[in-house]
Amino acid sequence: MPYSDVNRADPVEAARGIINRHFPGCTVAILSGSALRHVTPTSDLDLVVFDASCGDVFRKSFTDGGWPVEVFLLQQESYRFYLDEAAYSGVPSLLRMCAEGVVIKDDGSAAAFIQEARECLLEGPPEWEDNDSRRCRYQLSELLDDFIGGENGAEHMFTISRIVLLLSEFVLRSNRCWIGGDGKWMSRALEDFDPDLADGLLRAVGLFYSRSDKEPLIQLCEEQLAAYGGRLFEGYEE
Repeated sequence: MPYSDVNRADPVEAARGIINRHFPGCTVAILSGSALRHVTPTSDLDLVVFDASCGDVFRKSFTDGGWPVEVFLLQQESYRFYLDEAAYSGVPSLLRMCAEGVVIKDDGSAAAFIQEARECLLEGPPEWEDNDSRRCRYQLSELLDDFIGGENGAEHMFTISRIVLLLSEFVLRSNRCWIGGDGKWMSRALEDFDPDLADGLLRAVGLFYSRSDKEPLIQLCEEQLAAYGGRLFEGYEE
């Protein structure tokens, strides 16, 4: 994403101009994202747009007026597919954009769509299927073995990164919580669900990098796995 100067048009006004120039025939447009709360040099504009003329295109990214713009294109006939997909994946990005955004353009149908997104967001993701839970336990078990037996610092970096992401997803989905997404969003989701666990995970990783102490991260992972059946290897199949 390109760096942008903070001296840009107001996000709402900029979004209205973008809709008029790029999607004049759309029926609904919703602006969301961090730019509505606090503009930084790297802030972008996230837009959900209902526009039947865009065909099968779902996502467009471009720059306009100094703003990086990400547009998610939906159609009245198929938008439910994307809401269901978001719920199944546990990643509520699109739902949050619709539920928490500012309506820029409306033909009268926005309210019903926004309410639907809010209800879906409030309900939470569906219960994780047993196959998904077992697969995650199996993968975490293998990663822990790699971490315990490994001696290569570069390999540890990638293994730890994968452990942190997979363990966070495992805990959140096992408790029917949204995983937020990648990077900062998953960190925030874990912090919201269990601040002590989020802090413990951060400290455990820090202790390995500062003191080469593996035990805190190993113990934390095994404690979390124990609550859902423990490590898994023997008898696993898919």
